[in-house]
Amino acid sequence: MNNHIRFGVIAGALLLCVQFVSAAEAQKAGLPAGAKGFAGIVSGKVTGTHADFVMFEVSKITNTWKHSKAEKADALVGQKVLVTAPAEGKNAKDIARYLKGLKVGDETSFDVKAEGDSLVVQELTDAQKGNAGSKKKRD
Repeated sequence: MNNHIRFGVIAGALLLCVQFVSAAEAQKAGLPAGAKGFAGIVSGKVTGTHADFVMFEVSKITNTWKHSKAEKADALVGQKVLVTAPAEGKNAKDIARYLKGLKVGDETSFDVKAEGDSLVVQELTDAQKGNAGSKKKRD
């Protein structure tokens, strides 16, 4: 078999294993009405990746913070939502690095706050900080 063809077959197979999120898919994603204002911890699985965010299917609401304003946080369960890093702040770079390291199929939890049509990660666990390459530890 020609090396070019062999490389093409391998590259094609690898692409089938990775699902990137298109801009159109990202625009369709949003938060259910009852979940607007949510703050808490969600658990689930990464279903798509992008340079700036991950598509995440929520399987469980692990915790809802007291300051959460969501009328029906459980509306997130079973939904695919965008999870992003904050634009700025002391943990923003570590969070962005952690999100970029995730792959489709990874199961994880996020401490998030709903902002607009996405969930923004507020803080990483010690294990997540280690995976992000951060030297900082949680107090």
